[in-house]
Amino acid sequence: LLLLGEAGSGKTHLLRAFRNWAHSRGRGYFGYMQMTSATSEYGRYVLNNLIDSLDQPYYEPEGETSGLLRLSTAVAESPRDLAFDRLDPIRGGELDHDCLAKLVDALADQIVMDDRFNSIDFDLIRALLFLQGNDPRIKGRVLKYLRCEDLSDRDRALLGGIVPRTYDDAPRWLVQRLGELMAALDSVPLILGVDQLEDIYNLDDAAGRFRRAMGTLCDLVSRIPNAVVVVSCLEDFY
Repeated sequence: LLLLGEAGSGKTHLLRAFRNWAHSRGRGYFGYMQMTSATSEYGRYVLNNLIDSLDQPYYEPEGETSGLLRLSTAVAESPRDLAFDRLDPIRGGELDHDCLAKLVDALADQIVMDDRFNSIDFDLIRALLFLQGNDPRIKGRVLKYLRCEDLSDRDRALLGGIVPRTYDDAPRWLVQRLGELMAALDSVPLILGVDQLEDIYNLDDAAGRFRRAMGTLCDLVSRIPNAVVVVSCLEDFY
């Protein structure tokens, strides 16, 4: 979707209203970003901003639960025959790291047996399940994994041996996998709100940067059938 208008016409306000509408009804997960960065790696830029957005309260009037924790809980409670008291040890925060990793692995094994999740990445499911423990030490490492950053041996051990994906295309791959997971869980879209695209104009090689940014967004739409991308820009620049 393309949102055009002159400066000060309310484009950013409309994007935020769209986010609030979608989240108040549980109709999707919204990632907001401003294309003001001088980065040349737009896939990583989109991923980092998406994770930052998901780490904010999903819908503040209903509480402080973040989009990531909401997604994690939906994954954890997805098995149809799950006795929810099985989640208590994971959520209790009293297990040592080895026991926690074994419980997470066992639950992830049960989740992927569901036909809805056969094609969902196993390590992504494991990483999200670790968030159920509400441990800031674990959460920091999960966020590094979700941002496709490298993990030390200690980080990997605390996450049950998860190996990070750090190759060039990994950020786009992870955005795709998050979109697929959202569709499998709730049949809702991943929504990306891309604001102030015209700020690229002030950077060197503005035309090339603009094409690469749009190319990244088009690539993500082609990868994620349930994605909705809203681009906000000045009409004369676009």
